Amino acid sequence: MNLKNTFLLNCLFAGVFGLAFLIAPAQLLEQYGVHLMPKAGLFVARLLGTSLIGIALISWFASARATGELRTNMALAFFFVDALAFIVSLLAMVDGVMNQLGWLVVIIYLGMGLAFGYFSLVRK
Repeated sequence: MNLKNTFLLNCLFAGVFGLAFLIAPAQLLEQYGVHLMPKAGLFVARLLGTSLIGIALISWFASARATGELRTNMALAFFFVDALAFIVSLLAMVDGVMNQLGWLVVIIYLGMGLAFGYFSLVRK
């Protein structure tokens, strides 16, 4: 695994989940045992979807065009984003917000955070 592939994997995860949050947020979250409030919940979920699509696009461009220090700094930024998302997801699991499928979300953020942390902090 190299940094380019890490960006592409991030693009895949963010793109798939982003589209799902835009197209069918209630149905997606029901799989995780989360039930949305009709209007406000759908709005927030779709807003998350647009942000995830933005992350997917940034990851795609980073994999193809970013070089040197810019690429390392982008990996560092994704490390912080994924570390925070891991903590939030883990706390949600501990609080019983999601069912057992929610562990997949925790694992994805942990794995991506570790990968981006490795490429931005350990292997420069």
